[in-house]
Amino acid sequence: MRTVTFSFKPSVSVDVVAYNIIIENSANGGVLYDKALLLSEFTVNDITGNYELVLNSLSELDGFDGVCTITVFAVDDAGNPSPDAVLEDVELDFLAPDAPTDLRIVRS
Repeated sequence: MRTVTFSFKPSVSVDVVAYNIIIENSANGGVLYDKALLLSEFTVNDITGNYELVLNSLSELDGFDGVCTITVFAVDDAGNPSPDAVLEDVELDFLAPDAPTDLRIVRS
């Protein structure tokens, strides 16, 4: 399985303590993932400085195959949320294909 990494440029505010990540199924609006993650829970890309999160590692996305919307907002140490940053029409496929069937040996 390929690794799918979500990346974003962090807020420039110095009092940010977490980022809330919300992943919604675009087909039905159902929430697949909704968690506030502390800064230490992200990987920081050494070249870009972007925060990264490997989506394959989220058990809530196991078996998901479809289009989703990812929303992120920063939360400061007083609990104030920033405006949302939204990434729409994200295609994810974490569903394994069906196994082959009707196996047999054919002799001629």
